[in-house]
Amino acid sequence: VGLVFSILLLPLLATAVPGLGNIPLTDLPSYIRNGWFCFTGQPDDDDDDSSCAGAPTAPLLYFGINVTYNICFLTLIKHGGALLTFITNTVTFPLSTILFTISWPLLGASTLNVFVVLGLCVELIGIVLYINERATATVVQQQQKATNDDDVDDME
Repeated sequence: VGLVFSILLLPLLATAVPGLGNIPLTDLPSYIRNGWFCFTGQPDDDDDDSSCAGAPTAPLLYFGINVTYNICFLTLIKHGGALLTFITNTVTFPLSTILFTISWPLLGASTLNVFVVLGLCVELIGIVLYINERATATVVQQQQKATNDDDVDDME
């Protein structure tokens, strides 16, 4: 359903995007054509080869990682609940910031702020405490159920 909805909205979004980047609407077909040729490894003669560096590996890798990321979050919502998903999602920004300190192909490396590290530590401590509390609550509930089952058996 979401894919069909996205496909239906693509023409509407394609006409809106040029206004955001000061691209005339008449140039949009040539941008799409040049993008496709770049993606398939056939850059135009006007373009230098460096503008297409990493194609198609980089966009396909981005697509694969993005789909995997979204599937993981849907699974987390299903099995872990909304609160755990929210807490895990709050770690995403500092963790991605740390990962971007590595020199990645086509991206380079960024600098790391000490406040991001402190924020990540606080968030990770919160996640560990939440998971520990949840596990403890599960054990207590199982013990209470076992105790209640024993009391029912004693009454019989």
